[in-house]
Amino acid sequence: MTNNIGRPKKELDWKLIDSILQFGARLIDCSEMCEMSDDSIQKRIREEYNCTFSEYRDRKMSKMRMKLLQKQYDVAMQGNVALLIWLGKQHLGQQDKQEVTSFVNEIKIKKEDENL
Repeated sequence: MTNNIGRPKKELDWKLIDSILQFGARLIDCSEMCEMSDDSIQKRIREEYNCTFSEYRDRKMSKMRMKLLQKQYDVAMQGNVALLIWLGKQHLGQQDKQEVTSFVNEIKIKKEDENL
């Protein structure tokens, strides 16, 4: 026999949660949209999927990220140079060449020469 004390569990609208999580909604956004506490949402995700809110959100965002990356790739392949450069930096390890020049040693040497 279970003792049902307290108010009944509010159902989590999984379709709503999934639809806003695909765009990277935060826990507070989900709480507001579902009118539930952060703790309740985290607990339901843990019970249903055995993962944290962040892990669940990452899973839901993966399709959106892949679609976005595909679109960026398509636009880059159509000749968008800025996107080609950006994709090269992100996925091929390419980088802008940066030269750093130090004048500290040159100044010390010149001061020593002036003292002679």
